[in-house]
Amino acid sequence: MPDSTPDALALMRLAVGVEVLAEDRARGDTSLGGIERPGLFGGQMVAQSLSACAHTVPVDAVPDSIHVNFLGNSRAGAPIDFRIERVRDGRALQHRDVRGYQEDAPILHATIVSSMPSEGLNWQRAPIPDVGPPDTSPMAPRPWAQGLGWGAFEIVHPSGDGERPDFPLWIRARVPSDDAWLQCAAVAFWSDYGMNWAARADHDAIAGPMSSVSATHGLWFHRPARVDQWHLFDARAHSFCGNQGFVRASLFDGDGWLVASVDQGVFIARTPARRGAMA
Repeated sequence: MPDSTPDALALMRLAVGVEVLAEDRARGDTSLGGIERPGLFGGQMVAQSLSACAHTVPVDAVPDSIHVNFLGNSRAGAPIDFRIERVRDGRALQHRDVRGYQEDAPILHATIVSSMPSEGLNWQRAPIPDVGPPDTSPMAPRPWAQGLGWGAFEIVHPSGDGERPDFPLWIRARVPSDDAWLQCAAVAFWSDYGMNWAARADHDAIAGPMSSVSATHGLWFHRPARVDQWHLFDARAHSFCGNQGFVRASLFDGDGWLVASVDQGVFIARTPARRGAMA
């Protein structure tokens, strides 16, 4: 069972939530850390951008989508100051523009759409990948992303024999929550698990090593998520051309329903001399 201690809830709120300062201002804490490279984890920036506008929408509204442009260098430990603009409030959809700054320097620009839920068709084309259940045994190999759990999330490989691939991964929060925006913020945090990594791994296999950075990030919320239940996250690179890479990911719940879809543009800053080949 997930860990429902207050510490786990506090860590999740610290990782993905914000402090509301005013109607159009919020602040995100980044003291939990960053990634192996200098800078913030992109998933935290996406999650906190989403949380920054939660207090500006109608009570029953839920997140529909978020699109983020990563603008410049970020630094773990320095807070993110968010400025929120109410672009439009319609009967069904609300649009927000969110900009994030560290020490007055812009580091992200996000557009967020929320909506009022309604009844309708429940259908999907994409099937959940055919993999084993979460491998929670003490002897299970540690997934590469385990360090991004930050005490708030569990990340494990699917059960299986032999060497485990990088993807897919099973993920869940250590604590339940009834807050729809907090749960979507947790999904937003997960949505950047290894997106750049997936691009690098495939590029390395096709054309050799390269240096890359995440440039744009799009996330669509399809169904409500119970983030304290296991979810399967699968990311794959889909295209390389010149200095542009494209990665797509899907998040499924344990019953196989598609909970969220992710697209990320990756900017390839340095490539080897040999050109890539068509697969």
